[in-house]
Amino acid sequence: MVALPDSAKQVLDKARPAHVVTLYPDGRPQLSIVWVGRDGDHVLYSSGSWLPKVKNLRTNPKVIISIEDDETNHAGLHQHLLLRGTTHIVDDQALAADFMDEMSQKYLGVPDLPLTDLRAPDAPPQALIRVTIDQVGGVGPWVQAETTSYGTGGVAAKDHS
Repeated sequence: MVALPDSAKQVLDKARPAHVVTLYPDGRPQLSIVWVGRDGDHVLYSSGSWLPKVKNLRTNPKVIISIEDDETNHAGLHQHLLLRGTTHIVDDQALAADFMDEMSQKYLGVPDLPLTDLRAPDAPPQALIRVTIDQVGGVGPWVQAETTSYGTGGVAAKDHS
């Protein structure tokens, strides 16, 4: 696990949608857009337990998360945060519902998720995904590397364990 730089935490704390990549068992990539939150240096998101983005993680817990920031760097490139990590699936409907209410406030400005009542007895099963970050990269102040014409080639931190 690596510690997230404060600049990366600032991006995660904004209401910016994240792109999450998982792998189907046959190796094909699967991409989803999710709302993300943070618990210290862990990234959190939630999804229906029956969906590919969760089912894939039960086979292979590795994930890539990408978030485009609303800032640009000195070269005029949009900053983006790229996180590689290992997931832990929390199959707890109440925790997932609480998290989605928090994300509803963050992303929509309303305290309760208006899309569906995840606390209803017949609510579809929802999982909370907790991501331990293994590597931080992308284009932004969270990366310490030489800048090229297309961005940065380095990573801020990497767990080699």
